[in-house]
Amino acid sequence: MANVKEEVKNEAKIAEAAEEVVKQSAKAMEATEALAAMDEMDESAAEEQEIQLPKIYVVRRSYINKSNGKKQWEYILPAVFRGSVSEVHFKASDVDGYEALDKLFSGGVKKIELQVHEEKQYDEHTGLRKYMVYEVVYTDEFGFEWRYPLKTVRGSDKAVMENYIRLLRFEAEQTAKATKK
Repeated sequence: MANVKEEVKNEAKIAEAAEEVVKQSAKAMEATEALAAMDEMDESAAEEQEIQLPKIYVVRRSYINKSNGKKQWEYILPAVFRGSVSEVHFKASDVDGYEALDKLFSGGVKKIELQVHEEKQYDEHTGLRKYMVYEVVYTDEFGFEWRYPLKTVRGSDKAVMENYIRLLRFEAEQTAKATKK
């Protein structure tokens, strides 16, 4: 009788292990499919990248902080949103980032090019996730390209920026189609 109970326990453990292997295989298959989808998207993204977007620039503007009365800087991109100009506010990723931005804007630099690209990330819990990366890019007098990442300040800034990029891409595609005809 004890042997029968032991065999039932062993069979239950084997069944659990087999079930776990099936789950792991399913997760591996999902990851493989997601990576394959990313490769397909990369090919379509390469086609999209043929279309050149116009350069866009971030400017720096001073303001007086109401809490401490000190002069500080804000980083803004004027973007067209439904026919009018909206300001998209950017911030550095951390406190030391503002020092880096100050150095990029030093020496009378009024505006710095903003480059935008989309990145993809796979997470086994949420699947494939796309997000936009914003970087200011400054080429110094020696020809070295300095890059610094920025973040949008508010959710509304993110929405305006994403729509603005889509608008620029749409206009560039329309222009490309018109020149091919």
